[in-house]
Amino acid sequence: MNLTIVVKTESAENKVSIYTQQRARSNTDTALVSASPLKNTGKWIRQATGTFVPLQANNAHQKDDFNALEDIKSRCGEEIDTTEFYEKLMTVGLEFGETFRSLGKLWRNAKDGNEILTEITSSASESSSSTSLYAHCKWEENQSAEDRQAVLYNAEGKVVAVMSGVQMIETSSDVILKTLNNQQLALPDMFEEVWRAKTGPLKYRMNLEAMDNNNKSLDFFNDANFQTKIADMYKLNDTENDSVERRDKLIYRYILRSFYKLGWKPKLNEVFTVDEILQKLGIINSYTMLTNRYCQIFAEEGILFELEANSQYKVIKLPPSLAETEQVIEQIVAASKDEAVDFRVIELCGEKLTAILSGKVSALSVLFPEEKTSEVSAEGYYNNCFMLPKFHTTLQHVFRKVLCTHSDLPEEDRGIIRVLEIGAGTGSSTKIVLPIFEELETRYQYTYTDISPAFFNKAEGIFQPYGKKIQYKVLNIESDPLEQSFIPHHYDIVFASNVLHATQDIKESLRNARVLVKDNGFLVLAETLNAIRDYDIMFGLLDGYWRFTDRDVRPNYPNISSQKWEQLCVAEGFEGIKSHLCFNGRLGIVAGKATESYSGYKAMSSSVQNSKCWLVFSSKERYTQHFQEKFKKLGRSVLLVTNSTNYSQVDESHYQIRPEMKEDMQKIFQMIKTRDLGIEGILFLWGLDPESDHLRQTHGFLYLAQTLLSDFKGLPRLVVATEGIIRIDDESATDISPATLWGMVKSFRSEANLHVKSIDLDPDDEDVEKAYYELWSELWNGDNEFQIAYRHRNRHVARLITCRDFASPLTLPQCERYSMVLPASKNIQDLKFCANGAVALQDSQIEVKVHAFGLNFRDVFVVLKPSKEFDRFNAVGLEFSGTVVAAGPKVTRWKVGDKVIGCNFTEGALPSHINGYNVVPMSLDVGDYDQCVKLLRDIEDPKMNLPQLRVRKLTANIGPYLEEMKVSKDAGGGLDVKIGNFWEDFNAAEGEQKMGVIKQYICNILRQILKFDDDDTIDENQKFSEMVRFKSLYQTIFKANTNLDTKV
Repeated sequence: MNLTIVVKTESAENKVSIYTQQRARSNTDTALVSASPLKNTGKWIRQATGTFVPLQANNAHQKDDFNALEDIKSRCGEEIDTTEFYEKLMTVGLEFGETFRSLGKLWRNAKDGNEILTEITSSASESSSSTSLYAHCKWEENQSAEDRQAVLYNAEGKVVAVMSGVQMIETSSDVILKTLNNQQLALPDMFEEVWRAKTGPLKYRMNLEAMDNNNKSLDFFNDANFQTKIADMYKLNDTENDSVERRDKLIYRYILRSFYKLGWKPKLNEVFTVDEILQKLGIINSYTMLTNRYCQIFAEEGILFELEANSQYKVIKLPPSLAETEQVIEQIVAASKDEAVDFRVIELCGEKLTAILSGKVSALSVLFPEEKTSEVSAEGYYNNCFMLPKFHTTLQHVFRKVLCTHSDLPEEDRGIIRVLEIGAGTGSSTKIVLPIFEELETRYQYTYTDISPAFFNKAEGIFQPYGKKIQYKVLNIESDPLEQSFIPHHYDIVFASNVLHATQDIKESLRNARVLVKDNGFLVLAETLNAIRDYDIMFGLLDGYWRFTDRDVRPNYPNISSQKWEQLCVAEGFEGIKSHLCFNGRLGIVAGKATESYSGYKAMSSSVQNSKCWLVFSSKERYTQHFQEKFKKLGRSVLLVTNSTNYSQVDESHYQIRPEMKEDMQKIFQMIKTRDLGIEGILFLWGLDPESDHLRQTHGFLYLAQTLLSDFKGLPRLVVATEGIIRIDDESATDISPATLWGMVKSFRSEANLHVKSIDLDPDDEDVEKAYYELWSELWNGDNEFQIAYRHRNRHVARLITCRDFASPLTLPQCERYSMVLPASKNIQDLKFCANGAVALQDSQIEVKVHAFGLNFRDVFVVLKPSKEFDRFNAVGLEFSGTVVAAGPKVTRWKVGDKVIGCNFTEGALPSHINGYNVVPMSLDVGDYDQCVKLLRDIEDPKMNLPQLRVRKLTANIGPYLEEMKVSKDAGGGLDVKIGNFWEDFNAAEGEQKMGVIKQYICNILRQILKFDDDDTIDENQKFSEMVRFKSLYQTIFKANTNLDTKV
């Protein structure tokens, strides 16, 4: 047989052919299904093959087994309206349309409520005619579920189908889970992508504008009380003056002695240059500037005069002799035995000075000995310098004054103060500053930086109590911070202690520091402001002390005056600079704020040529509005590429290309190569254009990536921006149209190892400028996060975690009544239970303790709420079965212990207890009877005891039950239970005899329920119809009292 079906659509006509052939040997039919998808080609494509196997009817019913339909109709004359049935289902989210309302009419046998007849209508798909069927069901009270059946008739009364009752198998959740676990395959771990929230660059930002609103020139430093404190730090007491004089005199004598030992023979009125004295004394060339400084010290002592030209000096007074010098050194050292470790370091360097200047001993080995525990070292001087107490106290006064302005702000303007310390080193200044933040209860994030990470391990141990408030990051302030993954203009306070003077170019270092400071943010520099002889004889011996190259600022010495610091800070974008001097002006704190009018890197060229360049794919309007000034302020030039219908050069820095044409992209990179442009990074913003063709967007990125990988050397950083395509949680909306672009970025990053970062902006952000600042910060942030999504100022990053075990059971509350809470996330994994209180029963209500719920896809939709229609439905678990545990005063049909089934039309989700009216009795299975018989056998066994039953609890439960049996008998309940004198016998028994009384009475009750005479064995006279009473007794006494205390 051959059957051909023609399938018509709007665009094409397809044919499906089914060819069948019977096989003689096997008496089966085979089928071949082919299709012709191409019009007029004549070609057929095999789609499937199969075999038809006839179904054997093993349980054929005879016609006489069933009642005639007409007889059934005559008995079932009471009609029931099915409209109410469907309307009731609508209240819980089960809405049947007209096509699916198959229950037409329903009739019931008025005399026998256990018989019904239902008309089932089935509408034809292409006509108004319909076909009716009739379903008949009749059951007996003592009939088991598997023996019941429903018969389906057609309109002519012919039996169409018979459905037998379902056979139940007793099981438990533990058995089911064990079966599922046994069927699991050994598969590798599965992972899922989740998004973790981190604080974004604009989250909890301090309002610096409000903080500085009335202090444009940092007038708070003019406070009289503050000035008094600073003045106290400037003055030296007698002890400090004496120490300074002795040290300066000792160092002068050490230098003079070394010059004598190296062969210096000064002559009055002699003129010499530094180079000449180097050659004459054999001092190594690396100490040229140090030797010049030592000659300046001789000039300060009045034995030399510094001429203006070519570092020349004239001897104007003969110095003390070598013998006199040696004697003075001995006297000063002897008088300074009570000095601290810092004096011992000066003494050590003075004794080694001659050998160091001649190159026989390394200054590094002296100042940084191999014995790490030695205090006589550079670190010992850092930590014990006699100038430090006043220096640190001044620093604390300045920080406290700056932070107090933060404390005075309204709550809404306060935030987390972001602080960065340049060259923190061993943390000596950090130890002084951090307690001020804690003292003022300031919220802060402290970035501890240094040129080498070698300092971080020790620092992490020292500052461990501060926890996550401190983060560690490598920073070379002599290089562009943007190339070191620092966000520009991000920090509220930038602080450096004795660092910037040690750089090659102070102006360049200040410029780089300005890049780090936010507009209106603070710069705090703790610096040495004059030449100090202590440093000259120690740190002056190190090459790094003289590495400065900015001779226009520092002709021959690394330290500069406070006035010079103020001038340089103003020139590099700071204002309101004030110097707070201490220790007689030798040291001081220079503080000011970053001006908003700073024009940026003035030294950089404004043209694309010969400057750091960014390649930006964006609309002209978006780039001009949000990025042009930012790039310019950082001294970056930009090559803008916009999409168009043709390739053209608008000007030197603006090109138009066709995104779908690969050759246009190749032309851009050929131009970059020809002009030798230094591409620092690429910003791809085409994914932010909602009106554009997303196919052109993805083509543009595809050709960009391919060109980078094939033709471009030294891959730059690449940032791709989208908006609202990432679903951070189940509440957030997404726009899937640009999702292909996001997926391509992930593929190129993983497969081609392309350094590309994906940024998804917040689609609901009303402050567009802040949203683009978050994107701007990601151009420079190098924290190795490659997938970032911003929502509500939070920076979310992607993480892979092991998939949760969806089969893990939910934890039930440790209480009697509870229900499930539907999660706001609409995520099934977030379901949980909560405790409920008891609800008062109405007069005609019963309370049912639920044992089982029936669940289907409707309940899944109530949790997931895939559409607005499900927002008003919260009842999970429509069908339930359980036991009546309480009844209202007007309830006559039900009593405590009855087993019922019903529908949950409440607002509860899987409640442990349901109050209602509409329940029906739950039929008992044969297993209940068997259970009763087994129990009776066990109890009558002389060896049987009841170790898990607590007597007091048991008697409390069994007593009321026995009373209930009496009432039932009096009310005509049908059970003649001989109770006897239970309480009298129980109270008369002692010890273990009480358990025997309970055992005997339970046996009596069971025998009476089973209709057993005293002489009957347990295999006789077994009647199933009386098991309801036993079921209640068994549940009440035994199942409710397991795992209890066994003490009598």
